[in-house]
Amino acid sequence: MFETLFQFALLFGFVVAPLFFGVTVLYRKRVNRVLMEWKKPKLALFTILAFVLNLGLFVLTCFFFAAYLGRLENIRIIDFPAEAMQRLTTSCFLLMVGVTFLYLGIQNLYSQFVRVDGILLQEFSFRRMRMVQQLVAWEDIKDYYIRSDYPITNYYLVVPDAEGRFNRIQLKVPFYALPRFEALLESNLQKQQELRTTTRNTLRRMSRN
Repeated sequence: MFETLFQFALLFGFVVAPLFFGVTVLYRKRVNRVLMEWKKPKLALFTILAFVLNLGLFVLTCFFFAAYLGRLENIRIIDFPAEAMQRLTTSCFLLMVGVTFLYLGIQNLYSQFVRVDGILLQEFSFRRMRMVQQLVAWEDIKDYYIRSDYPITNYYLVVPDAEGRFNRIQLKVPFYALPRFEALLESNLQKQQELRTTTRNTLRRMSRN
């Protein structure tokens, strides 16, 4: 049993979790022309879970290591052989390393990006193991309104669909990203308005001529 646990921890801590983290890093590098980025509020649940798991694994690592040292000094803390407690110590440490890599990878998946060409909406489906993305271009945002629920502000972007109807797209912005996102949103909407005004004026002059 101890050997099986050790092999699983070794595979998870040194192969599976680092590989998952590496894949998410490569995915993150594919997202270019990023103006700003923040972590989604949903990540808070994974943060708490990872903290609790790593805390528990750290306590177990220290406990089994102390028991292993005690057995070497003929002090019995738990009735396991010294080799078994050594395996348990290493297994708990490897699991802690794996949980850390896994959490860092999930952080990359739960990032919200604002790009030069618009707002990149993305949601990772653990069931399908794939990322679903949608780019909301600046020129598609006709209007917006907000509802504040500190520390999160909900932005509702009004965008047209393929049939010409208007839909609302919800975007959650944490308090620390709010000032810069508000400035970017207002700046790009103003640019689009100026561009539409310039285009209308140009068409009017052309029609007169």
